[in-house]
Amino acid sequence: MDKLHYLRSALTETATQMLLGTEGMSYSQLLARIQSRYGNQEMEAKHLTELQCRRRNKGESFRELAQDIRRLMLLSYPNERSSMSENMEKEYFIAAIDDPELELKVREKEPKNIDAAQNYAQRLEMYKGAVHQGHRRYARKVAASPDSRSSSIEERTAKHDYSRSKSRQQHDESSSQSSHRDNEAHLSTKHNKKEGKNDDRRVCAMNVDEK
Repeated sequence: MDKLHYLRSALTETATQMLLGTEGMSYSQLLARIQSRYGNQEMEAKHLTELQCRRRNKGESFRELAQDIRRLMLLSYPNERSSMSENMEKEYFIAAIDDPELELKVREKEPKNIDAAQNYAQRLEMYKGAVHQGHRRYARKVAASPDSRSSSIEERTAKHDYSRSKSRQQHDESSSQSSHRDNEAHLSTKHNKKEGKNDDRRVCAMNVDEK
């Protein structure tokens, strides 16, 4: 009964037309009807490839993804329904989530089957969305707060004052260096003049001695 229920619920879109007039069919009869419509072993290989490459589409719910994984599993392994196939079904679903962070968190929960994995994925994605929405609201609130704007003005004012202070300091240092150079030049000139006068005195003294 479970296999028949899974097979019926797994059919989607145009494949649901296969269910018309099958109310009294068993699992084997319905499966035979589907196989007669969609093919044999070659088709099974095609469905298996599709199952292995299946990834969640944008905007697709986890419920829709799980249903499609079940459909592809039944088409890929039509005569297999065991604990091993259920584990494979779960693994294909987790791989199809196509979100490494979310996939890891689902695996950490160690779900027993695809239904448990689907429930975990739905809850975790809901929590993730709520956290991101809260962060965005907080960021908008901070950006719009008067304290944030005044803080920005204060920072700009402080930077402007620091720039002006730095400019004055550089100007003072430049003036001090210029004044120091002028003093050195003035002292050097006085020294040269003094030396010149001393030379003149020595020359005069020598002339007097010679006379």
